[in-house]
Amino acid sequence: MSDPKQAFSMLSSCIILLLATLLSPGDAKATIYQCGDNSFQQTPCASGHSQTIEVDPPQASSTPNAAAKNRGDLALQYKYRTAMIQHKIMPGMTKKQVLRSWGTPTKKNDSFLQGVSRSQWVYERGKNGSQNVYFKGERVTGWN
Repeated sequence: MSDPKQAFSMLSSCIILLLATLLSPGDAKATIYQCGDNSFQQTPCASGHSQTIEVDPPQASSTPNAAAKNRGDLALQYKYRTAMIQHKIMPGMTKKQVLRSWGTPTKKNDSFLQGVSRSQWVYERGKNGSQNVYFKGERVTGWN
């Protein structure tokens, strides 16, 4: 190629293609293994019978603030995943995450107040009484 403009154009195209390939989000997922009704871990179950749960990472972003938010989202998702494995509840968890952490509640009390759905999930614990999880919309706001 003797034309500098053509060479620059081709080089620019190659760089753009390379960057697009390197910056694409790909198929990376976090995997949790369910080994029974309320047992979760980060490795496959010893029995060989496990249900895998895959968590999608947040999408990549082009702005620094959004990239920092994505890092924060990943850190929060890791904390939620760790809490589920340890059968714990955290503020902000979704109803689905609570189901994975504590299982199906004994009773659900739902209400709609000021345009927002609110729920109380009751977990009967035998001699130890009961525990409640409170939701505003789909997110945990508290528990006891």
